[in-house]
Amino acid sequence: MQYTQKPFKLNLLSRASVVAVLALTGFITAATAQNVPRAPQAPPQQPLNLHPGNGSSAGAPNGGPQPDYSPGWNYVHATNCWLYNGSDGYTYLVLYPQEGGDFWTSSPQFQNMLMTACQTGNWIALDIYDSYGDWSALYTYDSK
Repeated sequence: MQYTQKPFKLNLLSRASVVAVLALTGFITAATAQNVPRAPQAPPQQPLNLHPGNGSSAGAPNGGPQPDYSPGWNYVHATNCWLYNGSDGYTYLVLYPQEGGDFWTSSPQFQNMLMTACQTGNWIALDIYDSYGDWSALYTYDSK
């Protein structure tokens, strides 16, 4: 039986192809990860009228200028979120939408939905049920 080097060359070519594809993928991934639109900013001031449940600063006294959110479905782009422990023993997630103002929740189920929307910047809808900005339903979209 005679040994030929042809399979060795094919094996070497296969290895070189795999290394080249992995290197190219690494370069593309590194270039994409470096595309940062802006530097991180410090979180805004904590909302003034926090209470357990779901709400916003839309009806807060001395809360400064707020967007015109009214009872019913309100649509916003989720851009930034802040998660912290309040002095009342609840953990709050505060959403700061692109449209201004803030919405918060102490409900873990709503927190999970909002955190995902904050990471993607997607469009969400909140159902406000009173003039104080308290809300009871959340709908997330898969588009921006």
